[in-house]
Amino acid sequence: MKKTFTLFAILLFSVSLIYLSKNPATQQQAKPSKQERILEALEYENRITQDPALGYPPVERLMLALKQAKALQQQYANRSPGGILEARWRERGPNNIGGRTRVIHIDLNDPDRKTIWAGGVSGGLWKTDDITASQPVWSKVDDYLDNISVGALAQDPNEPDLMYMGTGELYAGIAGFALFRSENGGEDWELLPSTTNGNFLFTQQLFVHPQTSEVYAGTTRGLYRSKDRGGSWEKVLGVGAGTSQETIHDMAFHKASGTIYASTTSVIYKSASGDANSWQNLTAGTNFTGGFTRVELAVSQTEPHYLYAVGNSNGSGSGVHRLADGDTFWDVFEP
Repeated sequence: MKKTFTLFAILLFSVSLIYLSKNPATQQQAKPSKQERILEALEYENRITQDPALGYPPVERLMLALKQAKALQQQYANRSPGGILEARWRERGPNNIGGRTRVIHIDLNDPDRKTIWAGGVSGGLWKTDDITASQPVWSKVDDYLDNISVGALAQDPNEPDLMYMGTGELYAGIAGFALFRSENGGEDWELLPSTTNGNFLFTQQLFVHPQTSEVYAGTTRGLYRSKDRGGSWEKVLGVGAGTSQETIHDMAFHKASGTIYASTTSVIYKSASGDANSWQNLTAGTNFTGGFTRVELAVSQTEPHYLYAVGNSNGSGSGVHRLADGDTFWDVFEP
Protein backbone atom coordinates (compact mmCIF):
# COMPACT_ATOMS: atom_id res chain seq x y z
CA MET A 1 0.00 0.00 0.00
CA LYS A 2 2.82 2.36 0.93
CA LYS A 3 4.62 1.57 -2.33
CA THR A 4 1.47 2.33 -4.34
CA PHE A 5 1.03 5.70 -2.58
CA THR A 6 4.66 6.63 -3.30
CA LEU A 7 4.28 5.82 -7.01
CA PHE A 8 1.07 7.86 -7.14
CA ALA A 9 2.79 10.88 -5.51
CA ILE A 10 5.68 10.70 -8.00
CA LEU A 11 3.24 10.49 -10.91
CA LEU A 12 1.24 13.47 -9.62
CA PHE A 13 4.42 15.55 -9.20
CA SER A 14 5.55 14.71 -12.75
CA VAL A 15 2.20 15.69 -14.23
CA SER A 16 2.35 18.99 -12.32
CA LEU A 17 5.79 19.79 -13.75
CA ILE A 18 4.60 19.06 -17.29
CA TYR A 19 1.55 21.30 -16.78
CA LEU A 20 3.61 24.21 -15.45
CA SER A 21 6.12 23.96 -18.29
CA LYS A 22 3.33 24.19 -20.84
CA ASN A 23 1.49 27.00 -19.03
CA PRO A 24 4.04 29.79 -18.33
CA ALA A 25 1.21 32.15 -17.33
CA THR A 26 0.95 30.29 -14.04
CA GLN A 27 4.63 30.87 -13.28
CA GLN A 28 5.80 33.85 -11.28
CA GLN A 29 6.19 36.93 -13.47
CA ALA A 30 9.27 39.16 -13.30
CA LYS A 31 8.76 42.28 -11.18
CA PRO A 32 8.41 45.43 -13.34
CA SER A 33 11.17 48.01 -13.06
CA LYS A 34 10.69 51.21 -11.06
CA GLN A 35 10.23 53.23 -14.27
CA GLU A 36 7.65 50.74 -15.57
CA ARG A 37 5.70 50.93 -12.31
CA ILE A 38 5.68 54.75 -12.46
CA LEU A 39 4.41 54.71 -16.05
CA GLU A 40 1.75 52.14 -15.17
CA ALA A 41 0.59 54.32 -12.27
CA LEU A 42 0.32 57.36 -14.54
CA GLU A 43 -1.57 55.35 -17.17
CA TYR A 44 -3.96 54.04 -14.52
CA GLU A 45 -4.62 57.55 -13.17
CA ASN A 46 -5.27 58.78 -16.70
CA ARG A 47 -7.73 55.96 -17.38
CA ILE A 48 -9.79 56.57 -14.24
CA THR A 49 -9.99 60.34 -14.85
CA GLN A 50 -10.68 60.39 -18.57
CA ASP A 51 -14.05 60.68 -20.25
CA PRO A 52 -14.63 57.28 -21.94
CA ALA A 53 -16.35 58.99 -24.86
CA LEU A 54 -13.46 61.41 -25.44
CA GLY A 55 -10.49 59.26 -24.49
CA TYR A 56 -8.81 62.00 -22.41
CA PRO A 57 -9.42 63.90 -19.16
CA PRO A 58 -11.58 66.96 -20.00
CA VAL A 59 -9.70 69.58 -17.96
CA GLU A 60 -12.24 72.27 -18.82
CA ARG A 61 -14.72 70.50 -16.54
CA LEU A 62 -12.52 71.03 -13.52
CA MET A 63 -14.25 74.27 -12.56
CA LEU A 64 -17.60 72.48 -12.53
CA ALA A 65 -16.13 69.90 -10.16
CA LEU A 66 -14.70 72.66 -7.96
CA LYS A 67 -18.06 74.41 -7.77
CA GLN A 68 -19.71 71.15 -6.75
CA ALA A 69 -17.04 70.53 -4.11
CA LYS A 70 -17.48 74.02 -2.67
CA ALA A 71 -21.26 73.57 -2.61
CA LEU A 72 -20.91 70.28 -0.73
CA GLN A 73 -18.45 71.90 1.65
CA GLN A 74 -20.91 74.68 2.39
CA GLN A 75 -23.73 72.17 2.78
CA TYR A 76 -21.83 70.20 5.41
CA ALA A 77 -20.62 73.40 7.10
CA ASN A 78 -24.26 74.33 7.83
CA ARG A 79 -24.91 71.04 9.60
CA SER A 80 -24.48 70.56 13.32
CA PRO A 81 -21.04 69.06 13.94
CA GLY A 82 -20.84 65.77 15.70
CA GLY A 83 -18.66 62.72 16.06
CA ILE A 84 -15.64 62.77 13.78
CA LEU A 85 -16.56 66.23 12.43
CA GLU A 86 -15.58 67.74 15.77
CA ALA A 87 -12.05 66.37 15.47
CA ARG A 88 -9.30 68.87 14.70
CA TRP A 89 -6.98 67.68 11.95
CA ARG A 90 -3.41 68.83 11.45
CA GLU A 91 -1.16 67.98 8.54
CA ARG A 92 1.81 65.95 9.76
CA GLY A 93 3.74 65.38 6.55
CA PRO A 94 5.53 64.48 4.46
CA ASN A 95 7.17 67.90 4.49
CA ASN A 96 9.57 69.74 2.19
CA ILE A 97 8.26 68.02 -0.94
CA GLY A 98 8.02 71.05 -3.18
CA GLY A 99 8.57 69.61 -6.63
CA ARG A 100 9.65 71.81 -9.53
CA THR A 101 8.84 75.52 -9.33
CA ARG A 102 8.25 77.52 -12.52
CA VAL A 103 7.15 80.79 -10.92
CA ILE A 104 8.87 82.99 -8.34
CA HIS A 105 7.39 86.48 -8.04
CA ILE A 106 8.09 89.35 -5.63
CA ASP A 107 4.82 90.97 -4.54
CA LEU A 108 4.66 94.59 -5.70
CA ASN A 109 2.34 95.41 -2.79
CA ASP A 110 5.15 94.77 -0.30
CA PRO A 111 7.60 97.71 -0.10
CA ASP A 112 10.02 95.53 1.89
CA ARG A 113 10.07 92.89 -0.90
CA LYS A 114 9.62 90.05 1.59
CA THR A 115 6.35 88.66 0.24
CA ILE A 116 6.99 86.01 -2.40
CA TRP A 117 4.65 84.02 -4.64
CA ALA A 118 5.60 80.60 -6.00
CA GLY A 119 3.84 78.48 -8.60
CA GLY A 120 4.37 74.73 -8.63
CA VAL A 121 4.49 72.51 -11.69
CA SER A 122 2.97 69.73 -9.60
CA GLY A 123 0.16 72.10 -8.71
CA GLY A 124 -0.76 75.03 -6.58
CA LEU A 125 -0.03 78.69 -5.97
CA TRP A 126 1.88 79.36 -2.76
CA LYS A 127 2.82 82.45 -0.77
CA THR A 128 5.15 83.43 2.05
CA ASP A 129 4.97 86.77 3.87
CA ASP A 130 8.63 86.74 4.88
CA ILE A 131 11.18 85.09 2.62
CA THR A 132 13.98 86.40 4.86
CA ALA A 133 12.91 84.22 7.79
CA SER A 134 15.21 81.33 8.70
CA GLN A 135 12.33 78.98 7.88
CA PRO A 136 9.80 80.79 5.67
CA VAL A 137 6.24 79.61 6.13
CA TRP A 138 4.48 78.83 2.85
CA SER A 139 0.70 78.71 2.64
CA LYS A 140 -1.61 77.53 -0.12
CA VAL A 141 -3.46 80.43 -1.69
CA ASP A 142 -6.53 78.34 -2.52
CA ASP A 143 -7.18 74.72 -1.60
CA TYR A 144 -8.98 74.23 -4.90
CA LEU A 145 -5.94 75.16 -6.99
CA ASP A 146 -3.78 72.35 -5.62
CA ASN A 147 -4.12 70.15 -8.69
CA ILE A 148 -3.62 72.89 -11.27
CA SER A 149 -0.11 73.28 -12.67
CA VAL A 150 0.92 76.94 -12.35
CA GLY A 151 3.27 78.04 -15.12
CA ALA A 152 3.13 81.84 -15.08
CA LEU A 153 2.23 84.77 -12.83
CA ALA A 154 2.14 88.53 -13.45
CA GLN A 155 1.13 91.65 -11.55
CA ASP A 156 0.03 95.01 -12.92
CA PRO A 157 2.64 97.59 -11.78
CA ASN A 158 0.06 100.34 -12.19
CA GLU A 159 -2.54 98.48 -10.12
CA PRO A 160 -0.72 95.94 -7.91
CA ASP A 161 -3.94 94.38 -6.63
CA LEU A 162 -4.56 93.15 -10.19
CA MET A 163 -2.81 89.83 -10.82
CA TYR A 164 -2.93 87.15 -13.51
CA MET A 165 -2.07 83.45 -13.28
CA GLY A 166 -1.36 81.06 -16.15
CA THR A 167 -1.79 77.29 -15.99
CA GLY A 168 -0.13 74.32 -17.66
CA GLU A 169 3.51 73.31 -18.02
CA LEU A 170 4.86 72.41 -21.45
CA TYR A 171 8.12 70.70 -20.48
CA ALA A 172 6.41 68.08 -18.32
CA GLY A 173 3.38 67.87 -20.62
CA ILE A 174 0.98 68.91 -17.84
CA ALA A 175 -1.97 70.71 -19.41
CA GLY A 176 -3.76 73.57 -17.73
CA PHE A 177 -6.87 75.02 -19.29
CA ALA A 178 -7.24 78.76 -18.72
CA LEU A 179 -6.01 81.95 -17.07
CA PHE A 180 -7.10 83.21 -13.66
CA ARG A 181 -7.36 86.80 -12.43
CA SER A 182 -7.29 88.33 -8.96
CA GLU A 183 -8.46 91.86 -8.23
CA ASN A 184 -7.60 91.88 -4.52
CA GLY A 185 -3.90 91.16 -4.44
CA GLY A 186 -4.11 87.39 -4.81
CA GLU A 187 -6.62 86.68 -2.04
CA ASP A 188 -9.28 85.38 -4.43
CA TRP A 189 -8.96 84.10 -7.98
CA GLU A 190 -11.55 83.91 -10.75
CA LEU A 191 -11.46 82.01 -14.01
CA LEU A 192 -11.31 84.16 -17.15
CA PRO A 193 -13.99 82.70 -19.49
CA SER A 194 -12.23 84.23 -22.50
CA THR A 195 -9.35 81.78 -22.04
CA THR A 196 -11.20 78.44 -21.97
CA ASN A 197 -11.00 77.99 -25.76
CA GLY A 198 -7.93 75.74 -25.83
CA ASN A 199 -5.41 78.47 -26.68
CA PHE A 200 -4.24 78.73 -23.07
CA LEU A 201 -3.68 75.07 -22.15
CA PHE A 202 0.05 75.72 -21.73
CA THR A 203 0.80 79.31 -20.72
CA GLN A 204 4.56 79.75 -20.49
CA GLN A 205 4.78 83.49 -19.81
CA LEU A 206 2.62 86.37 -18.59
CA PHE A 207 3.66 90.01 -18.92
CA VAL A 208 1.82 93.20 -17.97
CA HIS A 209 3.05 96.27 -19.87
CA PRO A 210 4.16 98.87 -17.29
CA GLN A 211 3.00 101.75 -19.47
CA THR A 212 -0.31 100.51 -20.88
CA SER A 213 -1.31 97.70 -18.45
CA GLU A 214 -1.95 95.51 -21.48
CA VAL A 215 -1.59 91.81 -20.65
CA TYR A 216 0.49 89.46 -22.82
CA ALA A 217 0.21 85.67 -22.56
CA GLY A 218 2.85 83.47 -24.17
CA THR A 219 1.39 80.05 -24.93
CA THR A 220 2.04 77.02 -27.12
CA ARG A 221 -0.35 78.57 -29.64
CA GLY A 222 1.34 81.94 -29.94
CA LEU A 223 1.43 85.28 -28.15
CA TYR A 224 -1.89 86.83 -27.14
CA ARG A 225 -2.71 90.33 -25.88
CA SER A 226 -5.61 91.71 -23.88
CA LYS A 227 -6.44 95.40 -23.55
CA ASP A 228 -9.39 94.90 -21.20
CA ARG A 229 -7.96 93.09 -18.16
CA GLY A 230 -8.36 89.65 -19.72
CA GLY A 231 -11.90 90.12 -20.99
CA SER A 232 -10.90 89.43 -24.60
CA TRP A 233 -7.73 88.45 -26.44
CA GLU A 234 -6.10 88.95 -29.84
CA LYS A 235 -3.24 86.94 -31.29
CA VAL A 236 -0.29 89.23 -32.04
CA LEU A 237 2.52 86.76 -32.78
CA GLY A 238 2.61 83.21 -34.14
CA VAL A 239 3.49 81.45 -37.36
CA GLY A 240 1.06 78.55 -37.36
CA ALA A 241 -0.71 76.33 -34.87
CA GLY A 242 1.14 73.12 -34.05
CA THR A 243 4.61 74.30 -35.14
CA SER A 244 7.59 74.63 -32.83
CA GLN A 245 7.91 78.32 -33.68
CA GLU A 246 4.39 78.89 -32.41
CA THR A 247 5.38 78.30 -28.79
CA ILE A 248 6.39 81.38 -26.82
CA HIS A 249 9.01 80.41 -24.24
CA ASP A 250 10.03 83.74 -22.73
CA MET A 251 9.52 87.51 -22.82
CA ALA A 252 11.58 90.56 -21.84
CA PHE A 253 11.02 94.32 -21.76
CA HIS A 254 13.28 97.33 -22.43
CA LYS A 255 11.99 100.06 -20.11
CA ALA A 256 13.67 103.04 -21.78
CA SER A 257 12.45 102.31 -25.30
CA GLY A 258 9.31 100.34 -24.47
CA THR A 259 10.49 97.47 -26.69
CA ILE A 260 8.97 94.05 -26.07
CA TYR A 261 10.97 90.89 -26.79
CA ALA A 262 9.61 87.37 -27.23
CA SER A 263 11.33 84.06 -27.96
CA THR A 264 10.24 80.78 -29.50
CA THR A 265 12.34 77.63 -29.81
CA SER A 266 15.14 79.30 -31.82
CA VAL A 267 13.80 82.67 -32.94
CA ILE A 268 13.77 85.98 -31.07
CA TYR A 269 11.40 88.83 -31.96
CA LYS A 270 11.02 92.43 -30.90
CA SER A 271 8.22 94.99 -31.25
CA ALA A 272 7.76 98.58 -30.14
CA SER A 273 3.96 98.40 -30.08
CA GLY A 274 3.15 94.73 -29.52
CA ASP A 275 0.68 94.83 -32.40
CA ALA A 276 0.23 92.00 -34.87
CA ASN A 277 2.59 92.22 -37.89
CA SER A 278 4.91 94.57 -35.99
CA TRP A 279 7.40 91.97 -34.78
CA GLN A 280 10.95 92.00 -36.16
CA ASN A 281 12.97 88.77 -36.36
CA LEU A 282 16.31 89.37 -34.60
CA THR A 283 17.90 86.02 -35.46
CA ALA A 284 17.20 85.44 -39.17
CA GLY A 285 20.32 85.97 -41.28
CA THR A 286 22.54 86.53 -38.25
CA ASN A 287 25.19 84.50 -36.44
CA PHE A 288 22.73 83.46 -33.72
CA THR A 289 23.07 79.74 -33.02
CA GLY A 290 19.92 77.83 -33.94
CA GLY A 291 18.58 74.37 -33.31
CA PHE A 292 17.35 75.02 -29.79
CA THR A 293 14.20 73.73 -28.14
CA ARG A 294 13.93 76.71 -25.81
CA VAL A 295 15.39 80.24 -25.56
CA GLU A 296 15.34 82.38 -22.40
CA LEU A 297 15.74 86.18 -22.50
CA ALA A 298 16.87 89.01 -20.22
CA VAL A 299 17.56 92.73 -20.62
CA SER A 300 20.59 93.92 -18.67
CA GLN A 301 19.68 95.95 -15.59
CA THR A 302 22.95 97.91 -15.63
CA GLU A 303 23.36 98.19 -19.42
CA PRO A 304 19.78 98.08 -20.74
CA HIS A 305 20.88 98.43 -24.36
CA TYR A 306 22.01 94.78 -24.19
CA LEU A 307 19.67 91.84 -24.71
CA TYR A 308 20.89 88.46 -23.45
CA ALA A 309 19.70 85.06 -24.67
CA VAL A 310 20.58 81.51 -23.69
CA GLY A 311 19.35 78.44 -25.53
CA ASN A 312 18.62 74.90 -24.44
CA SER A 313 18.66 71.69 -26.45
CA ASN A 314 18.13 68.18 -25.07
CA GLY A 315 18.78 69.36 -21.53
CA SER A 316 22.08 71.10 -22.32
CA GLY A 317 22.53 74.87 -22.24
CA SER A 318 24.29 76.88 -24.92
CA GLY A 319 26.67 79.76 -24.62
CA VAL A 320 25.24 83.15 -23.73
CA HIS A 321 24.30 85.33 -26.70
CA ARG A 322 24.31 89.13 -26.39
CA LEU A 323 22.84 91.66 -28.82
CA ALA A 324 23.27 95.43 -28.60
CA ASP A 325 20.18 97.50 -29.34
CA GLY A 326 20.04 98.28 -33.05
CA ASP A 327 22.80 95.79 -33.93
CA THR A 328 22.53 92.59 -35.99
CA PHE A 329 25.63 90.75 -34.75
CA TRP A 330 25.40 88.58 -31.65
CA ASP A 331 28.32 88.35 -29.23
CA VAL A 332 28.68 84.75 -28.08
CA PHE A 333 30.17 83.83 -24.69
CA GLU A 334 30.86 80.12 -24.33
CA PRO A 335 30.14 78.53 -20.93
